[in-house]
Parts: sequence; C-alpha cells; structure tokens
Amino acid sequence: MPENGHARESVRERLDHVCERVANAVHRAGRLYQEIAIIGISKTHPATLLRAALEAGMTDLGENRVQEAEPKIWELGRQAARWHLVGHLQPNKARKAIRLFDVIHSLDSTPLAERLDRICSEENRDELSVLIQVDLGGEATKSGVTEKELLGLATRVVDCRHLRLVGLMTLPPFFEDSEQTRPTFVVFANYAMT
Repeated sequence: MPENGHARESVRERLDHVCERVANAVHRAGRLYQEIAIIGISKTHPATLLRAALEAGMTDLGENRVQEAEPKIWELGRQAARWHLVGHLQPNKARKAIRLFDVIHSLDSTPLAERLDRICSEENRDELSVLIQVDLGGEATKSGVTEKELLGLATRVVDCRHLRLVGLMTLPPFFEDSEQTRPTFVVFANYAMT
C-alpha cells in the first residue's frame, strides 16, 4: 500500500467500516460498544502505516513478536497506543515484553506467570494485564493451556502480585466455513462466564 495521504484515507475508511460492523454486532448481542476494544494487529506492517492507523483513531495496536514490535514502538512512542502482545511469548523475551507492552494475550504456563510477576517487581511495574491463552482445539501448532490446566493457571495468576487477569484468549481451528468455529467460541464463552 502506498504511504501517502491516500493510504491514510484508506486506513481511516477501513477503520470506520470495522467500527460500524463491530457496533452492529454489539447491538445485536445486547452489549455496549464502550465494552469493546478494537485492536489493530500491526504485525508485518511498517511504522508509517501504524502511524496512519493512529491518526485515523486507532488506540490499541497488537504485535505478534517482541523483536518486531520493539523498533515500531520506539519509533511511534511508547504512549502512542495501548500496545498488546498477541503472539507467543518466549520466556527469554519476558523482560522486554514487560517494558514494551500494556497487555500480554498469550500467558500459557505457571512458570511464565511467575517469571512475569518477578520481572514486574524488578522493573518496578505495579501491574501488567494478561490474558490466559487456552488451546481448545488441541492443535499441536498452537500454544495455550488445556481445559484441565486452565483453573490452576488462573488461580496462580490471581495470586500474583503484579499480574491482573483480564480475560482469556483462544485461536480456534481454521475452517473454510467460519460457522464451524462457533462451537469453539461457545465453549470458550462458557469458561469466560464462570
């Protein structure tokens, strides 16, 4: 995509379209639009395109990898957006992740929770929002705790001084027919409600 005024307008149009679709879905579900956060997944896109998204009104940006996010975050500014790590977090990248991100969506083990909590203390970070990644599809290619492990990890996270459990995250199995993913989200919603 060209990085000019036309590209910025295109980003703004796309964001407006997404916001409209989300607003309609929220209305059908009987929820409030203010309860929803739209996160622009910016992996593989240059900082110039992310800047256009911020100028269009995007407030939350998600990156898949710590090393890819770091130069973009420093270029755009740590306070330019609410930064989300949505990809798998390798334990050796935990300290950088704590410095860079506001929310980590891929907490998948007790040792990682304990490491994040300890590093938050060392870095004088009072609170780090986390989501537990749950693998409901049992796919070898995806990270996450199993249904059996979920309660134990959630209990441990709640006991951590610096971690704030804000939700669950899952990646359902891919199907050509998106309706086939619904059963995964029904199971997931049941966990989120308890």
